[in-house]
Amino acid sequence: MTIRNRLLVLLLSIALAPLILTSLVHQISIRVARGRLTANTRQALDTNARMALPIQLGYLVDILEGDRRLILALLKRQVREVELALAASEVPEDPDFTDNRFGFDANLTNSPQLHHPYFTDTDDGETAALDIDYRSQGYSIAQPANRTAAMEAMKRLSTITPLYHEIYSQMPSGVLWLHTRFDNGLHVRYPAGGKPPEALMRGVRFSAGRSGPRLQGQMKLGWPPDARGQGPMGSGQRGVPRSPNQDGRQRFGNAPLRQAGQTALREETRIADQVRGSNLMVDPSTDQTVAVTSMPVHNPDGSPAGVVVVMRTIPEIFENMQLAERWGSNVDRMLIFTDPNALPEDGITILLHDNLDTVSVRRGRRVIPGVLQSSDSELFARMIDDLLSGRPGVQRMDYQGRSCLWAYQSVAIEQAAALLIIPYERVTELAQDLEQSLIKESIFGLESAMAVLLVVAALAVILAAMRARNLTNPITALIEAGRKLAAGDYDAKVHINTGDELEQLGHTFNETGPKLRERQKLKHSLELAGAVQQWFLPDRMPELANFQVAGRCLYCDETGGDCYDFIEMSDPASGKLGIVVGDVSGHGIGSALLMAALRSMLRMEAQHQADNLASILNKLNAELVRDTDDDKFVTLFYGLLDDNNRSMIFSSAGHEPAIHLHADTGRIEKLSNNGPPLGIIKDQAYNQAGPVTLEPGDILVVGTDGIWETQNQQGQFFGKERFLDILQNADDLSAEQICSNVIDSVTHFVHPASRTDDITLIVVKAL
Repeated sequence: MTIRNRLLVLLLSIALAPLILTSLVHQISIRVARGRLTANTRQALDTNARMALPIQLGYLVDILEGDRRLILALLKRQVREVELALAASEVPEDPDFTDNRFGFDANLTNSPQLHHPYFTDTDDGETAALDIDYRSQGYSIAQPANRTAAMEAMKRLSTITPLYHEIYSQMPSGVLWLHTRFDNGLHVRYPAGGKPPEALMRGVRFSAGRSGPRLQGQMKLGWPPDARGQGPMGSGQRGVPRSPNQDGRQRFGNAPLRQAGQTALREETRIADQVRGSNLMVDPSTDQTVAVTSMPVHNPDGSPAGVVVVMRTIPEIFENMQLAERWGSNVDRMLIFTDPNALPEDGITILLHDNLDTVSVRRGRRVIPGVLQSSDSELFARMIDDLLSGRPGVQRMDYQGRSCLWAYQSVAIEQAAALLIIPYERVTELAQDLEQSLIKESIFGLESAMAVLLVVAALAVILAAMRARNLTNPITALIEAGRKLAAGDYDAKVHINTGDELEQLGHTFNETGPKLRERQKLKHSLELAGAVQQWFLPDRMPELANFQVAGRCLYCDETGGDCYDFIEMSDPASGKLGIVVGDVSGHGIGSALLMAALRSMLRMEAQHQADNLASILNKLNAELVRDTDDDKFVTLFYGLLDDNNRSMIFSSAGHEPAIHLHADTGRIEKLSNNGPPLGIIKDQAYNQAGPVTLEPGDILVVGTDGIWETQNQQGQFFGKERFLDILQNADDLSAEQICSNVIDSVTHFVHPASRTDDITLIVVKAL
């Protein structure tokens, strides 16, 4: 039996009574918490829904607004192209007018990518697919008509079929037709095919309103203008005659007059007024309800020529208004219009609905929008106030006999808004399911845990009664042996024969003493090696007439593979000083010994070969290739400063480029002359570069990659950008100060993490 089991038996025996009591308390707590959990969860989900729905609705409004702006922009382009064609100085020769089509362009594609599904899939299963041609325009001439003027316009429009094709391909999804209807009786539609509508809206203008672009002027579906207001998207009050001096935006503040006017109207008249203001109609070719957007077209002399129209099917308008799955599929999505002159009990006009047929009436080719109402009159009136004030919001109200959340937000058209209606049971359904699931899981888990604990407790009591052993003797022996080890007796031993973890712990303890002795010896050796390696580093900085030089080297372990050195030439009068920065692959004693050997060879060769730096590196490379393993190599920078000529020649073996900061311009130049690292390629020939002239104030820096590749606890690199910023702000600093600033900045950046690479740096500043 292990010590873990013994302790478990003891603890479970002591805790048996509290566990039983705890299980009873948990049972009572679950019953008490059930009601609170239901209420709190429902409240939390309600709050979450009220926060999430406006945000999601805002995204949907942005999508709708983007589609609207795109249609307006393309419609303006269509107007421009039609007007340019009408104003062209040259009239094309007679085009082919065949089968109510003209302007055929064989270079265009009849691509199915442009094909609208309603051209094939109609409500009538026996109806054949429409013969649609995207390479031609369709036309018809209404009677009575100015046939000469109509034919003249057709000739001029016959050349712009490619432009219609391009505009159509850029329209949002759901666009059926591009229409152009002229006052002379000509009706042009793109693509060719289908039937022309009996009437089109015309005279629509857009201007900046309180909450964005708004509709002005008359919007009609083919009826002659009269003195009545134009309904929810028009100018006047619904059903009230408008005097000639009214601009269509005045609100009737006289309540008795408004009430009398509304009482006097018949329901049929009110519906007709709404139809006149609607921008909905039935496309005769597909029998689909379409949203109509139109703009006027003018002749070259500025007189009205007609109107251009875009027809778009309703489902595609709402195609991108998809909600998260949590709200279910029975969400009502619509665009609504709020009449400031209407009473709350009159309701709100529905402009567009994702299932328009369920909330509208069709009369011939007209579409009469539905009216939105709620039995929660106070909240409904509050929503109307919010919409008229341009405030978004969420209200919980009745809709078609069930409680729902209404989320609304104004759109760019004045007095229009987007609306989402979500059944409230979808919000609380998740709360109810979550509550039931949590309660079941909690009860099941508690009952299972209690059963297991009771069985284990019973077994533990039986085992404790059958077997009782003394646990203190092995522990006491370990304590005594531990004291001896702490006093420096590495031969301290303990003998435990219990057959469990205590015996394993005794074996581990007995192995600890000899390992600690070996580690102490190794640590002493490393400290000695580190001291020797530090001895190889320069103990003072050379003094030159025209330069300041400084160097620093920090190892991440007791020993390292980095090194820097200043080599004074045997002839002091030459004024030359060798500067060396090297980096041996890896860390530890092996890298340190290799660097020490390399330093000795370099010092010897530097005295013999003086200015021939390439020959020095060639000799070092040959020695390292012959005497070192394949996994060992050295990157080395060797420069020779000329104090008399204020210049430097250099050669590099795979080392990071030296950085030359020009004091007069602030320009940073990288002195790159890299061959491969030493010790890799046999018979490698290295090059010598320079001389580089250092003007007063210039700074030359040579370092190892341990500087810019240092990482902090967040995994960020110190980077060369921080390194270069220090150099660019060092105009008034000495070489020693610059060196210290770099080392201190790297140390501060990495703190409290440990460095994983050596840091070596030499700074030369011209005086």
